[in-house]
Amino acid sequence: MIAFLMAVGTSSYFITFLFDKYNRMPVITSLSPTPAKISEFPFPAVTVCNMNVMRRSEAENIFYAAENNLYSEAEIDEKLVYDFCNRDPPKRVAEKTINISAPWDYIQKFMINISQPCHEMFMYCEWHGDRVECTDFFNPSLTDEGICCVFNRLKRDFIFKNPRDLSDLNITFPGESYDWTPERGYQSNISFDVLPRRARGPGTHMGLTIVINAELDEYFCATDNSQGFKIMLNNPTETPKISSFAISVEAGKETKLVIEPKLTTASDQMRGIDKSKRQCYFETERQLFFYRTYSQNGCNLECEANFTIRRCGCVLYHMPKNASTRICGKKDDKCIKDAKSKPEILEQSDDETSESNRVNRIHQCDCLPACNEITYGFALSSSRITDAVKIDRSMLGRYNQSYFKQNMAIIRFYFMEKQYPATIRGVLFGFTEFLSNTGGLLGLFLGFSFLSAVEIAYFLTFRVCFENRKTRQAEIDVEKVENRKAIRLDITDPAFIIRKPLPFRK
Repeated sequence: MIAFLMAVGTSSYFITFLFDKYNRMPVITSLSPTPAKISEFPFPAVTVCNMNVMRRSEAENIFYAAENNLYSEAEIDEKLVYDFCNRDPPKRVAEKTINISAPWDYIQKFMINISQPCHEMFMYCEWHGDRVECTDFFNPSLTDEGICCVFNRLKRDFIFKNPRDLSDLNITFPGESYDWTPERGYQSNISFDVLPRRARGPGTHMGLTIVINAELDEYFCATDNSQGFKIMLNNPTETPKISSFAISVEAGKETKLVIEPKLTTASDQMRGIDKSKRQCYFETERQLFFYRTYSQNGCNLECEANFTIRRCGCVLYHMPKNASTRICGKKDDKCIKDAKSKPEILEQSDDETSESNRVNRIHQCDCLPACNEITYGFALSSSRITDAVKIDRSMLGRYNQSYFKQNMAIIRFYFMEKQYPATIRGVLFGFTEFLSNTGGLLGLFLGFSFLSAVEIAYFLTFRVCFENRKTRQAEIDVEKVENRKAIRLDITDPAFIIRKPLPFRK
């Protein structure tokens, strides 16, 4: 008996450790045994922004119009110039425009007029080794750095749930588009030239080459303390956050940007694990308000927008929003700055009535990564454009070589390899592993097996039920015997008289 109790106690002790491991560490991220080919995932969306927010010629025209009162909206435009350049207006302008505000539609048109259009920024484009029309490949896009130009981003219909409710730029996409997501991927019959496009192979001749014009003479106010461009690579379904994550490219240089994709997938077994343990979402598990496809970046953008509108009553122009949402102005700068300074996720305090706790509850967004996702890193190298090589006339356009070497940037985006290692999220210690390890411990200490469990179940259930049924049947039989009527014979009846009994034989 003592040996049996010791065996039960020891096995229970180790099973407790197994259950703790099963409960706390069910997931592992490891290197996938199958590398990902570049034909299986899209070329990144490339966003290009001129650091110059406003052309000098446009700003001077606005100042002249406001001074001479050439049109009725001149004072509004003058105020917007100072707002977009983040400068304090002169006292004369501030007094005249203190009560003037503009609707978002007007502000959007103003931004389009003052910024460098894509067809003037891009002088030359090459895709898969062939020269292409830049206007067919790059579209204007509204970002936190103003109006930029983007390549290989999905249509709005495939990014947003209700694209017609959004107040955004009207963009056209020539050619066919495909509803791609990191989880679903591509079907086998989809062409390489369907948006989002894919690279046919590694090397600069199979990538994207662009020549872009910085227009240094037109610089009036810039987003940074430098001149040139901001470049960002991102998932085609996501909205880029240029101010926080873009890289800078200098004019007058040729830059080679080697794309380094980072792919993460998840096994189907992961769906059976609680989200709090696997720390990621599948597409259908978390629905965003604006975006069709869940991503951590999209969740953070919506969270930031919701926090800003609840705290300040408005949103910044580049945030996800409806057409009816108020756009923050200069007077909201203090509130917006305070909202940006808050961390993305805060711990809830114990005081449910405190202001800090109300802010915390608003900002609890739980933006976990997507279980299937792709991000793009890069390796960058650059060198100055030299006088020793004659520049191709197709790249020069209407400009001379001197202007080209000062204002233009040549950028080449390409993959270095045909396939890249991928990581996979899988089950480290699931229920099957827990069951097999538990069975091993029970077999080691108690000689326990599956047949033992069947026998125990038999004696606890079927055997008891059978004995109970047998007892009940016996009671029924006894009751029938007791209720049976006794049969009496009338011995006076002549029929029952034995007339010649047989002789008894020994």
